[in-house]
Amino acid sequence: MDSLAKRYADPFSLLEEVVKWCSLDEFITQMYEKIDEERYWEIYLRTLPFNQYSFDEWRQQGIKAQRDTSQSKESLKATIQKSQDILKGFRPED
Repeated sequence: MDSLAKRYADPFSLLEEVVKWCSLDEFITQMYEKIDEERYWEIYLRTLPFNQYSFDEWRQQGIKAQRDTSQSKESLKATIQKSQDILKGFRPED
């Protein structure tokens, strides 16, 4: 509600209209997309002295980095199994 109050003079009337038109889920999704975009913009502004990219290029690099670092389910399962095997052999000193 705080996010709505910052953006709109009368958030209750707005919500009533949105609900009346049966588009509450779409409205919430769009609102959070705008909030995320504003946060990314703030982060980008703080990195300006250190990068030479436009905002769109900077965003695309972040999206690509997230895709590149995501692990497959098989790799994740293998990592978990390896960690469990290590813990099985662990015996704390009494």
